[in-house]
Amino acid sequence: ILDSLQNIVDSYEEKWRCRNVGPDRIKSQYHDSEMAKDLIIREEVRNELTKEVEEKLLRSVLKLKEMQKTSDTKSKSKKAGKGKAKKGKAKKLGGGKKEKSLPGAKLSGMKEMGVEDMLHTLIQHGLVHIPKGHKLIDLVGTCHSVKPIISNMNSKERWIPDDPSAFQLKKSLMDYCILSTGTETIKSNIDEHENVRSIMLYGPAGCGKTLMALAVASELGALFINFSSSTIGNAFSGKEGATKLCHMVFTVAKEKAYAPVVVYLDDCHEYFIGKQKRGTSPSVNSEMKRFQKDLLIYKNQSLKKDDRVLVIGCTSMPERGDIKLLKWKGIGGKPEKQGFFEKKLYFPNAHHADKAMIWKDSVEKKIPRFGSSGGVLRLDYQSLAYMSDGFSAGAINSIVDMVLTKKRMDSLDEEPLSEQEFVWFLEKKPLHDDERMLSFTRS
Repeated sequence: ILDSLQNIVDSYEEKWRCRNVGPDRIKSQYHDSEMAKDLIIREEVRNELTKEVEEKLLRSVLKLKEMQKTSDTKSKSKKAGKGKAKKGKAKKLGGGKKEKSLPGAKLSGMKEMGVEDMLHTLIQHGLVHIPKGHKLIDLVGTCHSVKPIISNMNSKERWIPDDPSAFQLKKSLMDYCILSTGTETIKSNIDEHENVRSIMLYGPAGCGKTLMALAVASELGALFINFSSSTIGNAFSGKEGATKLCHMVFTVAKEKAYAPVVVYLDDCHEYFIGKQKRGTSPSVNSEMKRFQKDLLIYKNQSLKKDDRVLVIGCTSMPERGDIKLLKWKGIGGKPEKQGFFEKKLYFPNAHHADKAMIWKDSVEKKIPRFGSSGGVLRLDYQSLAYMSDGFSAGAINSIVDMVLTKKRMDSLDEEPLSEQEFVWFLEKKPLHDDERMLSFTRS
């Protein structure tokens, strides 16, 4: 309610307040052709263009499916005589077993709750909101991938993949998350093996993982359910608390009236910790492990191809989770044994060229906020990029915020900004995480 009232107030301030003053107030409220275009014509054009794009994408998807079917038919015809023994076994395995009911459906209180009641409960606990203003282009960087920095690397070293560029990461998020989840038409025509229900973003802290999770939800216009330890806290404790919360989250997420929905797991490694050896103390927060089994069951069993639901997990410590639980193995066996994330994307620390862009973008975003631009263009961003080797984009943004205070901004005209003001914050070099991340990427 407050959001809608705020939108109305903003609309009045922007469009109508200036038209409601002076002796010519009646004249000032005559029709405005540009406003009419914004409110009526442009929306109709946008809808027509969206429909055309969807139809073109659908035709492309159907064409690819037809080509794949033709290819599959040819390969099957070659193996026609080899599969007789396996057919009987397949019939026995797929003999129409009834799918098990979800654990939360059996609990007291869940049957009586409607979807709206569940959504209301999640909102009360601060788990639901609709992110706005975030975009994929907020991830600043070039289209060039680079080799990671690995100490003691020799020619006999096994496969070392290039660090993905910002462009590659944004393209992957567009393909896996936005295009496939954005419309019912495309979602319903995706093949089962191409359907991405969950994706993990991993990499050092401050490299844009959470920013991109919010950007995906914002670009989709999705409902954002924050299923993170920092949001849940001590709520939903007790023997049945974890199951009840999972049941409510995925029931709300599957409701078509609320689609699309993004379920966000920050520090996702905490949910998928393996068995601890006796006598060893846990190295991470093991409190969230209570959600492990229910998350695996609900994601693998309840989410179908037509559900416009995407689970996004973020972590800077992927090696602390159990790879057998984190990595999806495919359909087959019990849902809790199938693993969780179907895709994973590595967000590396920015390389030199990216850092120069990040410094420039961060400083120039800060300047207009105070209405001044004195001396900014004379900064040597290449030198700042060199001195900030090992620093993440998040760390660079924090340094810019600490230097460009309101007081400093007011004095820019008299005293132009210099690189030396940032150097003090760059003295302590962070450790490189490339080796730790590389071992997980290979797993």
